[in-house]
Amino acid sequence: MIGIFDSGSGGLSVLAALHARAPELDVVYFGDLAHVPYGSRAQADVRLLTIAGFKILRDAGADHLVSACNTVSTAVIRPYMRGDGIIEMVGAAVSAVQKFSTPHVAVAATPATIESGMYQKEFQRANIRATMIACPNLAAAIEYEDVAATRTAVDAAVAAMHAAGADVLLLACTHYARVREMFACSTIDPADAVAQQIIASWGSVGNGTKKFIASKDSPIFATRVQKLFGPREIILK
Repeated sequence: MIGIFDSGSGGLSVLAALHARAPELDVVYFGDLAHVPYGSRAQADVRLLTIAGFKILRDAGADHLVSACNTVSTAVIRPYMRGDGIIEMVGAAVSAVQKFSTPHVAVAATPATIESGMYQKEFQRANIRATMIACPNLAAAIEYEDVAATRTAVDAAVAAMHAAGADVLLLACTHYARVREMFACSTIDPADAVAQQIIASWGSVGNGTKKFIASKDSPIFATRVQKLFGPREIILK
């Protein structure tokens, strides 16, 4: 069983991409809704929350782990858990940008993701110029469906991209994919690249089981799950 971890509902974009390619895969999803968003938290806090989240997934039967949170990928997985067989967002995102064949990418991300320097290092290795654009309030605005705040943050990110002269905007937070249509520019959502990596690494055979776990009750999360996958029980942990 595949375990997908995110700070909230953003990682559902990765699960949706995976379901589209391999609907028979067995997946358990954990959204840490009690602590979303992670992007403004201290690295030590994110690390503790990640360890706890992965334990919940393993206890639920997950054999393989996926970090669908860019903040977790950059602040925890790459610095501390690289080599543990955990699939994370950064590598897939950089590969997606390389396929786009752009010399200059703008990267919309949380402050924690930017402060880690992980994307900057990977794009430097790939000889791609990267302009980092901090979006400190966007993930929370999307999670709680604050449309006005979402619009303000999205427009600011697009303006910063154009000001930098970048060719495309990488959505380096899975929450951002939920409002992709609001970005008035070319965007890259790495969710499908992550899904392809999951299938290449662990196959696509299963019974189609989908489990959903959350650390806090949220009608918004339940509605999003239902729209994507039909009526589902949300287990609270």
